[in-house]
Amino acid sequence: MMERLVFAVCLSGLSLSIQAQGWKDDFNQAEVFYRAKNYTKTLLFGEAAFKKYQEVEPKNVENQIAMLRLLSGACYGKGQFAKGLAYVNSEIQLRGEQTDSAYCTALMKKSQFQKQLGKHDLALTTLLEC
Repeated sequence: MMERLVFAVCLSGLSLSIQAQGWKDDFNQAEVFYRAKNYTKTLLFGEAAFKKYQEVEPKNVENQIAMLRLLSGACYGKGQFAKGLAYVNSEIQLRGEQTDSAYCTALMKKSQFQKQLGKHDLALTTLLEC
């Protein structure tokens, strides 16, 4: 009986380890595709990595932000501005009301998406937040 319990615990730990490695592998692959300007595959692997990360990892804000930045960049490259804006808004929400340069960069990206969506007044207002 005890052997089964130990086996079950080891098996579940191995499963979590494999899943954790899966998000990292997908994210690394997404970065490779992003550098190659293959935004379709960047989104495919990046979104898979983000989903796996949400299911397995404790919430590390810096990892989430890195994934959101990659996804928003790929969306901009593909012209998927509404989807990219959603990713940038999530990044900004995770950053909170920081006033550092990374926060300002996120606001500038948000402004670019808003401009592409024809929301020029909002884009200007967003830039003024920097």
